[in-house]
Amino acid sequence: MAAVERRSPPQMQNAIGLIHELEQLKERQMQWRSLLAGILGVALSLVYGAIAILEFRQNLFVSALLRSFGAPRQFLYWCHLAENTVLANLAAAGAIAVVALLHETLFGTLGFPRAVLDFTGGNPYTSTAVLSIIIWINIGALLSSLPIAVGLRQPVGTILN
Repeated sequence: MAAVERRSPPQMQNAIGLIHELEQLKERQMQWRSLLAGILGVALSLVYGAIAILEFRQNLFVSALLRSFGAPRQFLYWCHLAENTVLANLAAAGAIAVVALLHETLFGTLGFPRAVLDFTGGNPYTSTAVLSIIIWINIGALLSSLPIAVGLRQPVGTILN
């Protein structure tokens, strides 16, 4: 038809190259998401550790007082660890829930395209990046309990003086 109408013949292109590039971009995006989630997780862990060091003396005094009443060291440590873990996970779950609820408002106000606002490609709040952040939060909760473990090794009399 093109020869009869004296036009140049149509050019046929294969989309396999574009599909391959798209797959590479998706893979690179997942790597960057994981890296950024890891960096955020390390920062959160360090913040929890810093908070634990700041409240070390208060927790140490209360723990020593409870030990003087007969509470075992292991019980006190596991209570502190459980408290830190529960509080950290509740804060993380609350933050994720608030951002998920306000997703459309936040990103719509910032002028993001409609594709960002719907979750047909998957929910970004249930991705592996969010899971890695939650894992790092739990590592941070463990780090924030380590000063208590060190403090529980000290004799009760030296702490309460």
